Amino acid sequence: ERSSQGEKKAPKRKVVVFLCYVGLGYAGMQRNPGQRTIESELEDALHKAGLISKQNYGDPSRVHWSRASRTDKGVSAVGQVVSLKMQMAYGEDEAGLEATKEAINKFLPPQVRVMGVRRTVAGFSAKNHCDRRKYEYVLPLFAFNPNACAKRSHEERKAAFEAAQAAAKEGAQVGAQASEAGAQGASADGAASADSFAQKVLAVRELDTAGGWCWSDEVKHRMEETLQEFKGTHNFHNYAARVRFEDKNAKRYMVSFEVSDPFEVDGVQLVRTTIIGQSFMLNQIRKMMGAALAAARGAAYPGYVREALRASRHVATPLAPEVGLFLHECIFKAYNDRWAGHVANKALTMDEFSDETEAFKRKFLYPHMVRDECNEGTVAAFVRSLNPGNFVCFAKPDERPKGWDKAPSRNEERRGGGGGGRGRH
Repeated sequence: ERSSQGEKKAPKRKVVVFLCYVGLGYAGMQRNPGQRTIESELEDALHKAGLISKQNYGDPSRVHWSRASRTDKGVSAVGQVVSLKMQMAYGEDEAGLEATKEAINKFLPPQVRVMGVRRTVAGFSAKNHCDRRKYEYVLPLFAFNPNACAKRSHEERKAAFEAAQAAAKEGAQVGAQASEAGAQGASADGAASADSFAQKVLAVRELDTAGGWCWSDEVKHRMEETLQEFKGTHNFHNYAARVRFEDKNAKRYMVSFEVSDPFEVDGVQLVRTTIIGQSFMLNQIRKMMGAALAAARGAAYPGYVREALRASRHVATPLAPEVGLFLHECIFKAYNDRWAGHVANKALTMDEFSDETEAFKRKFLYPHMVRDECNEGTVAAFVRSLNPGNFVCFAKPDERPKGWDKAPSRNEERRGGGGGGRGRH
């Protein structure tokens, strides 16, 4: 193949790109004109690296672009997969594919990384050949403690507000004194900032044991048992955004749920839930986790999760924060069974990137979750909202007020009772 100037072009081959990224600051994975997205970031890097021609740049259909999974605004990934027809400017052998990876990464920010590039058969589509998607949802340990972040009385809220005001005033005084001291003051200010964050970490740790509670196998089993309700094929209209019971896409197949024991990152205890499903709708995982957590904490009556799963009427479900969710892996079992080892094709798995993905999680994802909780209290605020005052469906059906099953209000949607959007993979 030659260009109009007679130069020999690099051959084009169908490949997959294994990608990890931090979703913070991006309007999701999918290309969206006028928005900063992961796909637009990746396409720019591919073009600058000489892997997408000027003629094809900006038109994904011309390179047969396909993504294995869509992630929403703020959601991260360590196992995203994109397929496309790429110009093999650096060669097609192992060394060439490695050079291709390095060339792409030169034009990507540190929080977006290509882990590898692999050849596939010509008809491969990341979307159509993906059998299952694996996600992780990570929560601070205290989220499972029913004594932590319980709904506070007016007097408790007033005392907390006054304490926060006093702390802010004291911090301002310390900052003013530090700035007057020049370079020495700047150093002291940095130390004060570190001390302040350490105090926030301690405050989160105190929530872990509020009321004398502690993690146990029983707590883990209760959460896993609650999540097992979702296994198999069900109508998830109450666990998705703007989906009706009669919609065909409301039915989804969930494969497995697994809850880890606590692990520590930057002084904060975290618990990881691994979710594998064939496909997911917008907000589905966050709503499943929100409902399961409400039931496991005892905020909702024991049959709540099952009722929301089986009822044809509207049953409000809480929308858990986005910060703890990320795509862990896209699975291509049927493709690997058929094509792995054929010509230049390797099995498409995350196994060979396990060290890199773990390092990325430890460097970017988990610390981001810890900082967000210590500085913003995102999960604490969510857990505090899990009460029948916000979600009447947490009470048993015969104890609810009349008209409880009406369409969700705007306020309820903001808390996760409704939601909005379209389907997701």
